[in-house]
Amino acid sequence: MKAGAPCIIAPQEGEVLSVLLNNAAYEGVATFTYGVDWKCAEAGDGFIFIDEEGETDFPAPSLHGHHQIINAALAVATLQCLPGFSFTYGNIIEGLKNTRWPARLQRITNGAIARSLPHKWEIWMDGAHNPAGAKVLADSIDMWGDVKVILINGRTKGRDIQGFLQPFIGKVHNILAVAVQSEPKSEDPDEIVSVAKQLGFDQASAFKNISEAVVYCCSNQEKDEKLVILLTGSLYLFVDVLQQKM
Repeated sequence: MKAGAPCIIAPQEGEVLSVLLNNAAYEGVATFTYGVDWKCAEAGDGFIFIDEEGETDFPAPSLHGHHQIINAALAVATLQCLPGFSFTYGNIIEGLKNTRWPARLQRITNGAIARSLPHKWEIWMDGAHNPAGAKVLADSIDMWGDVKVILINGRTKGRDIQGFLQPFIGKVHNILAVAVQSEPKSEDPDEIVSVAKQLGFDQASAFKNISEAVVYCCSNQEKDEKLVILLTGSLYLFVDVLQQKM
């Protein structure tokens, strides 16, 4: 925080919020706080932003996931605290609809792996690599409805595997652990499988790379049923999925 610059605060746990507000008071920083100065709520195909000026409807952001509603509303809140900048309601809508963030709950449609999938299957990528990111990602799985989700996980060695996989309990059909080819310090897939089985994931298998894991899926799942393959655990996986051949 810096004196003279406002601090826009997103939803926080009580203790965290107290620390932020106390620090702002100490530094003499003005705050624009969720739940006090502004709020938001999902509504239909978008969200409502609420502040002292009233309620304003906005379309859903182009980025997927429930958490992106909060992120979009936080961006709108920030705009309310930028005097001297000229923008219109239409500018905000254009920004929300055209935001791009590669490997953040992104559907992969290019590359040999994506092209090899059965017609009703989809492959998605998210760069979450810690327990907090995993929880947000797991909470977004319901966006696909009643569809079988298979998690492909590759990661950097030494990270918290248990904390990462735990949020997916009861939300994914099985876990396929892979070595991350683009990551010099990739975790051993067998170690990921070991932790997954300790957590109760009976269907967990290890593979050398994403291609092998996808081939396994194609051999062991119904090709005429809807299915989502979710890649996560490292941003390096994004490189792997675009570069690997089938």
